[in-house]
Amino acid sequence: MKPRSLFFLRTALLCCVLAAMGRGQYVEDSVGVPGGWVGSMTYNSKADVVYGTCEMANSVFAIYCPNNIMFRNLPANDARCVVYDSIDNKAYASCGFYGTESLKVIDGQNHIIIGRFSVPGANQLVWEPTRNRLYVTCTNQNRVAVVDCASDSVIAQIAVGVAPIALDLNTRRGKLYVQNYDDGSVSVIDLATNQVVKTIQLGGNPDAGYYTPHVDKYYCPNESNDAIAVIDGQSDSIVARVPIMTNGYVHAIGGSDTADLVLAEAYNGPTVLYAIDAISDTMLSTMDASGSVWSVVCGPSTGYLYCASTGSDSILVVDPLRASTVGRLAVGAAPFALLPVPLHGRMYVGCLNVDKVYVIRDSSTGVAESDGMERLTRPRLTASPNPFTSSTALTLASVETLASAVVICNSYGREVRRLEPARRAPYACGTVWDGRDQAGNALPAGVYVARVVGRPEAGTKLVRVLR
Repeated sequence: MKPRSLFFLRTALLCCVLAAMGRGQYVEDSVGVPGGWVGSMTYNSKADVVYGTCEMANSVFAIYCPNNIMFRNLPANDARCVVYDSIDNKAYASCGFYGTESLKVIDGQNHIIIGRFSVPGANQLVWEPTRNRLYVTCTNQNRVAVVDCASDSVIAQIAVGVAPIALDLNTRRGKLYVQNYDDGSVSVIDLATNQVVKTIQLGGNPDAGYYTPHVDKYYCPNESNDAIAVIDGQSDSIVARVPIMTNGYVHAIGGSDTADLVLAEAYNGPTVLYAIDAISDTMLSTMDASGSVWSVVCGPSTGYLYCASTGSDSILVVDPLRASTVGRLAVGAAPFALLPVPLHGRMYVGCLNVDKVYVIRDSSTGVAESDGMERLTRPRLTASPNPFTSSTALTLASVETLASAVVICNSYGREVRRLEPARRAPYACGTVWDGRDQAGNALPAGVYVARVVGRPEAGTKLVRVLR
């Protein structure tokens, strides 16, 4: 290629990059993985590593986030779900749905399989840090298994409804919601006693759910698939129904606790995103999704909602404050799993029909941080000391004296604490975080994201808790 042609090519590429950066969110990388059907990912905050399951290739892979290189491919037959235990620094992967070694244990330091044991029918997993337990849907056994993570032993088998398929934690009340796909119900488990305290009949085939701790409600599709049922987190009773399309099959529900917004997808020919006010449980807006959506996850830096549209091979970006779509990013075939990584301000995207994981920069300006630790904005939220063991002071210095609440999110993008501010100086407001969640429980060591409510210009602050 002639030097002049090379110059124009480079210039064109630079213009494309700058144009993408101007949009805010953009695809900054892609990582080759063993195969398709990436159905689950989790983040190892101590090693800065993403683990993912690849069902087609029968593997669990590991990606090192600083350079986005896949460096480990572990054998795991029919790998389905993976979660990370930050207390013991290990991950659990469900695999071999009908096999005798259906749970594998992965060392979080060396990233190798260090154990395997049988939980027949193991499917979906959720790790609960307060009790350091793993909860496992045993779909073909109609029960939920409880694993003590310190000893890697099954300590309880809880009978639930028919074909339990998914799990959602109620972080304020110490409960677990279990979606029973074949009998149209939600089982509510008290985590202190490992007992089902309520069975809520919804009908249909519940396949999506979302708990928002700020308003203490759980959202799940109802019996006729024409509404989203709203379940009170304390009484475990249905307190509202938000209408959606007739016979609308709901694949995904997510939301923004900061904006008090719930986003639900429904499909019946067309695919529609419904933006619901979580305070009043009324419809704010509807958006065309142009293809079925299977995941809705909150961005780690901007707080925008990312929607994996398998039907359009793209990621929709929704501004929860305006309840409207602000962008669409093309990725590989059938994006399915979304994982926020706050340390780098990224969203990792796993696809069903392509052997790549795509990396999206979650930025309102499109300017990547040089060290991945904080956004270059003013006024800026600060934390001192950071890292900390007992408490840290979160301060926002600004000529505006309006005080705003500060929310703390975990590595999954879920809010774990909301802090009310106090005036700290004539031109500053702030608060103190003691490393505990909303219920007063000590959170595990790791990286958390602090964000000022309603003040996107303040950016976010990554805060590391030491134990």
